[in-house]
Amino acid sequence: MKDNELIVCRDVSLGYEGKSVLTDLDLTIAKGDYLCVVGDNGSGKSTLMRGLLGLIQPQSGTIEHAPALKHGAIGYLPQQTRAQRDFPATVYEVVLSGCLNQKGLRFFYTAAQKSAALMNMGKLGILELKDQSYRDLSGGQQQRVLLARALCQDAAEVFNEIRAMGLSFNREKDGSYQALRPLGASWPRVVSIGNETGAAILTRLKEMLKGSVTELPATRALKLLKDGSRVCGALAYDAAGKRWLNLRANAVVLACGGYCGIYPVSTNKRDSGGDGVAMAYEAGAELCDMEFIQFEPSAAVWPRELVGTSVITTLLFEGAVLRNRDGERFMLRYGPEGDRVSKDVMLSLIHI
Repeated sequence: MKDNELIVCRDVSLGYEGKSVLTDLDLTIAKGDYLCVVGDNGSGKSTLMRGLLGLIQPQSGTIEHAPALKHGAIGYLPQQTRAQRDFPATVYEVVLSGCLNQKGLRFFYTAAQKSAALMNMGKLGILELKDQSYRDLSGGQQQRVLLARALCQDAAEVFNEIRAMGLSFNREKDGSYQALRPLGASWPRVVSIGNETGAAILTRLKEMLKGSVTELPATRALKLLKDGSRVCGALAYDAAGKRWLNLRANAVVLACGGYCGIYPVSTNKRDSGGDGVAMAYEAGAELCDMEFIQFEPSAAVWPRELVGTSVITTLLFEGAVLRNRDGERFMLRYGPEGDRVSKDVMLSLIHI
């Protein structure tokens, strides 16, 4: 490939199940190109897009991508599902979420990311809509919002912070990162550390913070302590020492998870009974959006000791399938993509 070339197709045939939809395709897309693909329904426009994105492999010929476009660096604006159209957020929040994969270990968006979101909204002529609810917009306006979000996406590999912690992600034999494709994504973009990414990062963080953070194992906070209207600590029970602890603090952060433990089967911890939510409510906090309870839509149902264990959804792109109690691949009733849909869509279809 030449330096200015991004995608090069050479004698490509694309199709499904051995039947070709497009044949003898030669196409070069270079930096700065602006292309418009037109054609009748069924002429192969979507198939071409899937091929360029790597969602389907060529039946013959080759499709080459420049190194800068690998590992999910292509922004793609697909057709919307009903669930996506009804998403309860402001236009600004939806556009800004395009920067999520750039946050690294930071909790908040940077000023530069917020500026980029506003700039891209201006490019699409929707800046005046930034405080409006996304689901109240017209279909055309929603598409412009999603296009502005796509412009905010930057899928370059940002692993410096974790590498600096002495951790490294799984790699292929050629040295590239081993990437898996999650549900709802158009490109493999999930990387891992062994088989326990979260545990590996937490273990390393504990090692780095040793001596500066006091950890209280087997201890559960049950009530927030107040001084007037201000929270000043927590009452906790040490199960190992069988004693009550009166913990005082200048600031209190609740990170207690949700309350998925109220369900008989959930992929969350079984003791997540909403203690944090209850403590906050009793201390005078206002609760909102309580109906939004999240856990994985797919879980193991057998053997008994693994009931509720999360099934890694990237497996659905590696050959795994979903079946109901009758052994039927029920997701095929709702579309040709079957099990390979986003989690919100999967959840709604499972409960139809």
